[in-house]
Amino acid sequence: MSQERLRHLAGSERHRGRLDDADGVALTEYGCGDGIIFFVKVVADRLVKVRYLLKGCQNLAACCSAAAALAEGKEIWEAMLISPRDIEAAVGELPPEERHTTDYVVEALYRSIRDYQEKHDLSSSKSMLGAGWRSLYVLAQKPPLKS
Repeated sequence: MSQERLRHLAGSERHRGRLDDADGVALTEYGCGDGIIFFVKVVADRLVKVRYLLKGCQNLAACCSAAAALAEGKEIWEAMLISPRDIEAAVGELPPEERHTTDYVVEALYRSIRDYQEKHDLSSSKSMLGAGWRSLYVLAQKPPLKS
């Protein structure tokens, strides 16, 4: 892993911060004490702004920064295709004991998108209520049908 790349992403302020007019927000906390809040602003099914706040290590900060950069500008279904492997590719290879951070970040991002979908009563989220974020990920493997 490039420590320089990791430090650069972890220190980046570009996507860090609160988004007061967010359409979807999700707080995800973990037993280790880490926590992430993702905020998404959606216009015409596209994530036009993605921001985050976190409590955690440099690796988690770098992964959040990478996820926000990867998701911003994408249509919802494209953002739901972002995987832990995509995050790790963006930050550089993480040590095995730190790879869980990519899972945390992807889960937090998906939950913020799901929050948006539930608030807007979208049919895909209604059918997925209670099924967990992984089911939503499977649903997102195909782009929505255009009417």
